[in-house]
Parts: sequence; structure tokens; C-alpha cells
Amino acid sequence: MAQKKSQTSKDENYWAVFEAVIRLDFQKGSMSWKISDIARASKVSRTLIYYYFGNSKEHIMQTAIDFLGEEYFGLSHARKSLWQDGQIFESLLETRRMCQRAPFVHFFYMTRRHMQNPIGEQLREFEKRFRQKISKAYPRATKEEIEALAAVIFGLVASPDLSEIGLKVALNIIKRNLEIKTIDSTSAEGRS
Repeated sequence: MAQKKSQTSKDENYWAVFEAVIRLDFQKGSMSWKISDIARASKVSRTLIYYYFGNSKEHIMQTAIDFLGEEYFGLSHARKSLWQDGQIFESLLETRRMCQRAPFVHFFYMTRRHMQNPIGEQLREFEKRFRQKISKAYPRATKEEIEALAAVIFGLVASPDLSEIGLKVALNIIKRNLEIKTIDSTSAEGRS
């Protein structure tokens, strides 16, 4: 029981620090915060921040960016496995929960993705890897369809009023439309 409580505290501390880093970086400007600002905003001691995220601003930011890639873009091993198993809905729910816990993630991402610095480069790399993940889930989709799906999925995740049922309906529409395309292209091949 003590280990479960310890794990919960670790997760809560990690999330609190992550959210504070993303929020303060967005609000104050790129790397314009201090580690003491993160400690105050997250209510996590500097010692634990150093333990989980590193002891320099650069390392703290890099750890936060890595976590953003895993959670926001669903690039962790567990999240990619959900997609491979056809559990896209469950993966998108995880991303939505992440955005509820760290609401500045969208703003951070949108304002940093075009920056010509390591953060912008890494965010664009996450986008590329996300499109590759979509391509594996929908192997018959064209490049343009993959780009469109990435945009639609981004909208589904970012839409604050979309219910879980609405998310499921949207994913079913996507699946149905891609199946229709597959059937259409298969019939066209048979007529050739």
C-alpha cells in the first residue's frame, strides 16, 4: 500500500512539474523562468525537480519536451501499442486527459512549433513521427489523407466540449470513410 501511495505521489509530482514548466515557459517566454519559479508553481521541492527533471533549466525543459512527445503525440511505447492494437480511441482519451491536466500544452505547442531552435525542431519531429504512426494505422491512406487525419485528430483532442461519445463517433466516421476508399480503389482495380 505504501508503494502505491509513493507511486501516486511520484506521478502527481511529475505532472505538477511538467505542467508548471509548460505553463511558465508559455507565459514568461522561452526559458525565461527560474527553477525556483517551477518549484513555487508546482509546489514540488527543488530536490524532487532535480531528481525527476534534472538540475539545469535546459535539462528540465528537455525532459518536459520528451514527456510532451510521449503523451501529447502518443509516441510512448504503450501509446503506440494501443494504435497497433486498434485502440485509437483509448489513446486519444489519454491525450485529452493530459491536456486537461496541463491545459497550456496546446498553447505551448502552437507557439513553439515554428521556432527555429531545438524545441521547435523537436516538436516538428514529433509531428513527423505522429504522421508515421497514423500511416501505420491507416496504411492505404495517401500522404494528403495522413496530413488531414493528423489535423482532424489534433482537433478532436483540442476540442474542449467534445464528449467521449462524440470522439468515438468521429473516429468511426474516419474509419468508415477510409474503408469506403479502400473498397472503391479495390473495385476500380478489378475493373482495369
